[in-house]
Amino acid sequence: MALSLGLTPAGASDTGSRTRPELSFDIPAQDLDRALDAFGTVTGVQILYETALVANRRSGAAAGVLDRDAALRRLIAEDERQRIGR
Repeated sequence: MALSLGLTPAGASDTGSRTRPELSFDIPAQDLDRALDAFGTVTGVQILYETALVANRRSGAAAGVLDRDAALRRLIAEDERQRIGR
């Protein structure tokens, strides 16, 4: 079962700019739901997901100055490696 996330910027509007600022992340590997909540706090992005899809899953770590896409990829990468048995 694949994880599907919906991302919605909280209170943001599209100004037409495609550049994404880099932010400072310090999110350790942890339960995936907690990591996604921490990601939302840092980025101001509301993350929508089915609770059952993230239950008993672990995140990777996202640390350093990253854009939000790179940080999110790092968080879900560990779960993907576990899911495919690597």
